Amino acid sequence: MAKRLILCDCSGTQPLDAAAIEAATGLACSKVHTALCTDQIAQAAEAIASGEAIVCCRQEQRLFEALAAEADAPDPVFTDLRDRAGWSDDPRPKLPKMAALRPRRP
Repeated sequence: MAKRLILCDCSGTQPLDAAAIEAATGLACSKVHTALCTDQIAQAAEAIASGEAIVCCRQEQRLFEALAAEADAPDPVFTDLRDRAGWSDDPRPKLPKMAALRPRRP
């Protein structure tokens, strides 16, 4: 199975367009979650247990690694769309920077 980006807009604090990110990165994307580290944690656990998750949040990396350990799954790959690309006063589109942050395949 191919790697899949697991998206979260961090309680609506950043706009994410899953279809545009998918097209720009060539990686499948989850739906855009709003509370992946709290109310939607079961969905995060399921994605991580698959072993194919790229979690687009480094802020809660320890939590997601703990979910992997509980599921006896490898730690997911992480990238940070919010802090490294999403939050900015710059009015230009954020998608090119978000796409550039995707992990590269070996």
